[in-house]
Order: sequence, then C-alpha cells, then structure tokens
Amino acid sequence: MAKPRGRPFEPGNTFGPGRPPGSRNRATRISQDLLAEHAGSLTKKTIVDAMHGNPVAQRLVMERVCPVQRDRTVEFALPPVNQITDFRAAASAITQAVSAGELTPSEGQKSMAMLEHHCDILLKAELEPRVREIEKTRAEGRPANSSNRGQPE
Repeated sequence: MAKPRGRPFEPGNTFGPGRPPGSRNRATRISQDLLAEHAGSLTKKTIVDAMHGNPVAQRLVMERVCPVQRDRTVEFALPPVNQITDFRAAASAITQAVSAGELTPSEGQKSMAMLEHHCDILLKAELEPRVREIEKTRAEGRPANSSNRGQPE
C-alpha cells in the first residue's frame, strides 16, 4: 500500500527539516537587494523618460502618482434599520438617491446588497428565539400553540 502524501520529512529526519518557512530564494534576495540599492536612480530615470514622451514610463509614473480609484465613499441619508419593518424605508431611500444622482447605479446596487444582508441578520435574530421556543415545546411534548387544531373535540 502506498504511503499517504503529507510532509516530506518525518520527525527525526537525519537530512534536516528543509528550508525554514518564509525564507527567500538566494536569487530573490540578490535581486531585491539590487533593486533597493538602485531604486532612487531608477525612479528618477523613469520620470525623465516619462517627461520625454515614453508612454510606458508615463503610465508607470501616473499609476504611482494617481492610482486607480476603486470605490468612493458615499454619503446619503439612510434611515436607521433596527427592525425588519425599517427595511422598506431604507430601500426606498437608496432608490431615491440613485434616481437623484447622489449614487451611481452600481453604488446603489452595492448599498442595497449590504442592506439586504443586514436585514437577513435581523431576520435571523428575530426568528431564533421563536425557533428555540418551538423546539422546547416539542421536546416537552406539548403542542406548539394553545389551540387544539387537528385534534378531535
């Protein structure tokens, strides 16, 4: 039977444990040291090339000076959502903010998804005590509610 795959060295291995976790290859260390040593002059050269019209150098410099903006911080009036019943007002506020141009459609979609996730959490928090009560009454052998539905009179 084949030995299962796992760590390449067993405990007590006479050949050693191998390279320590997180250690770098020798070539990687040398190249990173060289880059660190010449980083200032390379940066200056790239900027000079960008000033002379080299499009690759221009792109490199601009990506460092003005990085691509991922998401902007959005501010708009959103009523508090502390209960499931507050969801409708908050969803309406997001829709109105998109309609008024305060939010882009993608920002509105992301905000609505966050709101929906928040409401799912609220719903679970509201339902948990009810489910526990039902499980408790079933475990005790009592009917789930006080009515005599389904039982003959």
